[in-house]
Amino acid sequence: MMHKMICLVFFSTALLLGTACEDDGGPQQGVPYNSFDIGAQNYDTYSGALLFDKGPVFSDRYAFAFQNGDIAYTTANGITIETSSTNAIVLFVENSTAVFNDCADISITTGTFSVTDDSRALYDIFQYNNTHNYGGLTYGTPDEPTSNRLEVNSSGSGSLTINSISIDYARGEVQVDLIYTITDGTVTLTGQFDGRVDILKGF
Repeated sequence: MMHKMICLVFFSTALLLGTACEDDGGPQQGVPYNSFDIGAQNYDTYSGALLFDKGPVFSDRYAFAFQNGDIAYTTANGITIETSSTNAIVLFVENSTAVFNDCADISITTGTFSVTDDSRALYDIFQYNNTHNYGGLTYGTPDEPTSNRLEVNSSGSGSLTINSISIDYARGEVQVDLIYTITDGTVTLTGQFDGRVDILKGF
């Protein structure tokens, strides 16, 4: 249920604490960092998060979410985004069917990975449901019927390329440089992000 909720909102064994890995991946031509393009239209996504299961047991998967507003998790409301956000994307990667007692055991490395078919983007978001106040800001769940969306589903595909990543689990912060692309089989989205994101548990 929580996994479906984070999908609707827009949405490491190989890493040591605070270390960075790099390879020779580069930026996507024509797409500004911290945004995604659909055709000739560009959508800003300056904020982000690395998402894990709620716990205490963690499946061997993770997701990156990017949007042009803040993202937060509360026990009462799950993962929601700031209602000023008009664009959001969530990219799920599943490594295996294994489970772990610590999310730090999930492998998140540099390289290119296929995203799962529940990855999606919402853009031109105009309305939010189930709004609530948190930290002085209003958060909620985007209303899908009044938003535009691109869903991978069974007819599409997508990839995520992590050029570099440094995860500080103690501080709940990640520094990441990545590029991504998804398609529903007809429309294609390309994007990239380079900056700091928070770690959230709750999908």
